[in-house]
Amino acid sequence: MTEGWSFPFGISREHGRVETSSDRDNIRQSVEIILLTEPGERKLHPQFGTKLHQFLFENMDTQTKEMICREVRHSLQIWEKRIQDIRVEAETAAESQGELRVAVSYHIVDQKEEDRVEIRI
Repeated sequence: MTEGWSFPFGISREHGRVETSSDRDNIRQSVEIILLTEPGERKLHPQFGTKLHQFLFENMDTQTKEMICREVRHSLQIWEKRIQDIRVEAETAAESQGELRVAVSYHIVDQKEEDRVEIRI
């Protein structure tokens, strides 16, 4: 069982302790953190994260979307070793001009179940 601090960080009102997450939720939260962290944000791990923000004002053609998918896959392969068979979809959100939707599907290592994380930036 994998356990870590929950994301977003919080203190339990019931116990007064740091809230934690485990197993599948912990992995899902880790993927979100990797996707939402820009390299350079973490001083002790300056390479950590994904360069998604560099694509925000680009023309969202097929080539740009493929570059986004490659960047996300590459970052997750480096920073989240508990997942495999990573598939990424990048689309512009139809209802919100300028919003990027990134969906990541993956299998948890040594488990048959699939999970999915979707973020919008």
